[in-house]
Amino acid sequence: MSCPFLREENVKYCVASAFRKMIPESARDAGHERCSSAAYRDCPAAAAKVGGRPIADRCPFLDDADVEFCAAAPVATYVPVNHSLPSRCTSAGHLYCDLYLATADPGGVHRTGSVVFPGSSRSGRRTVVVGGIPVPAYLSYAPNHMWLDRAGDGRCHVGIDAFLAEVVGRVDAISFVRSGRGAAQPIAVFTVNGVEMHLVFPHELEDVTANTCLRADPSRLTADPYGAGWLFAGVDPTTNGAPPGAAASAGLIAGENAARWFVAEGGRLRAFVQQRIEPPADGARVMAEGGRVAPGLAARLERDLLIALFNEFFSPHPASRRPS
Repeated sequence: MSCPFLREENVKYCVASAFRKMIPESARDAGHERCSSAAYRDCPAAAAKVGGRPIADRCPFLDDADVEFCAAAPVATYVPVNHSLPSRCTSAGHLYCDLYLATADPGGVHRTGSVVFPGSSRSGRRTVVVGGIPVPAYLSYAPNHMWLDRAGDGRCHVGIDAFLAEVVGRVDAISFVRSGRGAAQPIAVFTVNGVEMHLVFPHELEDVTANTCLRADPSRLTADPYGAGWLFAGVDPTTNGAPPGAAASAGLIAGENAARWFVAEGGRLRAFVQQRIEPPADGARVMAEGGRVAPGLAARLERDLLIALFNEFFSPHPASRRPS
């Protein structure tokens, strides 16, 4: 699956020039350029290097190459074609490229409270909405509300789901504990309302790279959790001849089970809020309105209650799932 904005072009350039300017074949005026005729002898760059070479029909310093470039970029940057090297432009990884996300369908979004989430039309892949929360059907979900998108070649992307993004509302800072070559569990640390939260993906990935753009702009994490807010990219450490993605997705929740799980998690969150938030000091009872919990809940909680919320829903070992 290649990016629809990836283009290939043949370019010409001068080896003798101090500055290598690449000219696309489609933009050349071969009938008037001197490089393609004996008129190259009048070129100062060629004259300085031609020496005693016999005169040819074209400049011996004119060369060409096949290059790729992004048609969505404001300025075309030509990169030599090398099909043997992995590239996100020629794989499903392009779905997480900022240029692709901004150009493919900038209007394809869902709005949940004050938070914006990408819609299904942006990537052409199905997304359902469960209790107001977008749930892309092509993803698998970990019990701590991290998602996995795995391609057929074993390349994976990891992020947080819209449930977590809505509860958090705003992240003050993001850091990444570990990335690089070798197998490791991707770990990110969020600072929310003065509290550090460690988000740990439950399985190891190889060659993990972090979305370092989030350090400069943490708002991307919750504004676009299924797109520009992705956390990690890596490769599934396939073992024992299992198909690509089998190890990374083991035990995750997918398909119709994911939709049902989001419904259950919404109910658990409402129960958590109703049971943990203290009643008014005068002892009056507050009736639950029965709706959704307001976005940005984390910003309204004291430190101890925020830690309890994280341990219950977003810890790699939720309190409700720990053995008694």
